[in-house]
Amino acid sequence: MYTSSDATRAYWEYFLAQGFDERQIMQPSDRDYDPDDGRTFVHRDSDGKFEFQVEFLDGDGNAIVSFPNGDSGEVCIFPKVSGSHRPQGYDSGQNKKMEIEPGDRVPPYVPGLGTTSAQSSNPGKATDPIRLFCSYSHKDESLRDKLEEALALLRQEKLIVVWHDRKIGAGDEWKEVIDKNLEEAHIILLLVSASFIASKYCWDIELKQAIERHERGEARVIPIILRPCDWHRAPFGKLHALPKDGKPITKWRPRDDGFKDVADGIRRVIEALTANPR
Repeated sequence: MYTSSDATRAYWEYFLAQGFDERQIMQPSDRDYDPDDGRTFVHRDSDGKFEFQVEFLDGDGNAIVSFPNGDSGEVCIFPKVSGSHRPQGYDSGQNKKMEIEPGDRVPPYVPGLGTTSAQSSNPGKATDPIRLFCSYSHKDESLRDKLEEALALLRQEKLIVVWHDRKIGAGDEWKEVIDKNLEEAHIILLLVSASFIASKYCWDIELKQAIERHERGEARVIPIILRPCDWHRAPFGKLHALPKDGKPITKWRPRDDGFKDVADGIRRVIEALTANPR
């Protein structure tokens, strides 16, 4: 019979297996485990919202840790060894390691449950295209166009629908249309540059709403670093950015390689979302 302390250790081992230092791991707080049959433990926050689940697979401490955003991974917690979170003889090779996907916090963020209005009306319908919203400065419009070209295959496969403010129709109430598309997006792309950060509308309106939806688990926010700028201390600075290592698109040679890296990262996120519909 496993206990809540075993479940806590499984949570820690999940992150340790991915190479995170103990100081980086968010400490579970207000533990309120709901034991099921002695093998499954559900952790909830102080408001009763689901944060993560640990399902023990056997008597050897093998367990699956899963989160409400669909991420999951198998770990072995060595339940008979007490004390350190990383027992002597711990071999991270025994664990299935997961890549940190774009939009994840570093360490990975565990959001609360939530759905978009579109998901609520079509629960579990994985065949619907994923809606992408582009938040950008008009000074970066040419780079946004190139990004949209890089995502062409995903669009041709009907996996995504991309929206940005140049698709607002004549006579439409522009703010209402932007708010609606931002609220319904599954993935929100922040096209980051000094111009983006300097834009009052991008920073005060779109970014604020995007981060709020991300933290409620309603959407995935992915920063796309277009041009070199000071962005690491921004509200999205803890999110895993694209391209690889946050290298700005304009620094890639050839530049198409940078856009290809972004497209590959977005495809991985889409595959994860469609494999684990909320």
